[in-house]
Amino acid sequence: MSSVEALLTSLRVTKDQFKLDALTVEECSDETVQTFWRDFDAIGQIYSQEVNKLALYLSTNDQKEDDMIKLTKGIETAAVKLLEIFLKLPKHSGRCLGLQVKRSCVELVQSTIDFLVSVEGQKSREFVLQSVGGVWEKSEVLTKMPRNNAQAVAQALGNQKTLISDALEELKEAQNQIEELDDADAFDLGCEKWTPDEEQLLAPSIGLLKTCFFLMKKLSSSVAKSPANDCDPDDTDILLDEAKKVSPAVDDFALSLYPSIDFVEAESNANALVSQVKNLLDFIKPGRPYLPKSEYDSWGSKLLEAVDHNKSKFDLVCSQCKMNSLSIDKE
Repeated sequence: MSSVEALLTSLRVTKDQFKLDALTVEECSDETVQTFWRDFDAIGQIYSQEVNKLALYLSTNDQKEDDMIKLTKGIETAAVKLLEIFLKLPKHSGRCLGLQVKRSCVELVQSTIDFLVSVEGQKSREFVLQSVGGVWEKSEVLTKMPRNNAQAVAQALGNQKTLISDALEELKEAQNQIEELDDADAFDLGCEKWTPDEEQLLAPSIGLLKTCFFLMKKLSSSVAKSPANDCDPDDTDILLDEAKKVSPAVDDFALSLYPSIDFVEAESNANALVSQVKNLLDFIKPGRPYLPKSEYDSWGSKLLEAVDHNKSKFDLVCSQCKMNSLSIDKE
């Protein structure tokens, strides 16, 4: 077995050992946390340097197995040390943060495996140095890692906000494109247009989607601004769990609004979305360490009013659309 093959085997074994249920440190004092991040940052730099040394060596023509053994051993040692430090992440740091740290470590080791496989037998210096870029990218992620669960949750809420924004923008873009088509162009392109009844449903529907976006924006901002010591990791994890239920409901609702609209399906999806949004608002309404009740009262009640307002308009239009549809069927 060559030194590279041995390293690949070792890295694959190491990668599978990054597990949250294997964390060993119960204490979560400031000193313990600071020590963890100091060591985590240091091993990230060492790991990247070891891979860089091997990449530079592989880009030369004069390669010797003794040198390869030494270089691959350096990467193997760094990977094992990365695992050792990961296992010292305090257990009670928070699930969201733990998952992000785990994912960053696993992706770094996997990027190294991918690099070694891709450059096997390669003699091109340019190809080798380009291929190692994936490892550099994953190493960079480690340096930008959230340092506490509140930061990790705020980041994850920002991702949820982006997902909702994407669904909203895609629907608005489709609306603009379809409105520009005349009937002949739509027929030639095989593109269905909204009926006048369906078009009336879009305004309150987009209003609902915008409300979801602003809710995620407010939550992400509130958690990000809150002092980490004021945030219970378990509480912020529950917040994220509730928030993650909104974006799939947004997707289902948005998809049911494209022509031709099934009004029964759209109504069902609207009800499901509103239910998830209200559950989330109910969770934060009493006040949380990251969101005092006074702050919720300043915008949470307004968002709830916006939800009810848009839902009432949606229900009114949807009921009329269903009645019109029944009338057409009878004719």
